[in-house]
Amino acid sequence: MRLHRSFAGLLVSLIFHIGSPSSHTNTLFSFESLWPQSNRTLVSPGDVFELGFFSRGTSAIGIRT
Repeated sequence: MRLHRSFAGLLVSLIFHIGSPSSHTNTLFSFESLWPQSNRTLVSPGDVFELGFFSRGTSAIGIRT
């Protein structure tokens, strides 16, 4: 049953993210991650802060305001 739920969650996540070169969300599920290659960010309520991997000089992780 856990495998079925995980697969269903992954499938729903993929459906929502297909076709978008980058995306942001304010919820990160246990089966999701913020890899530099995913072009995904985690955004605070009200879009005040954005957490993710950004190419800025030699740093690859950052928080934007």
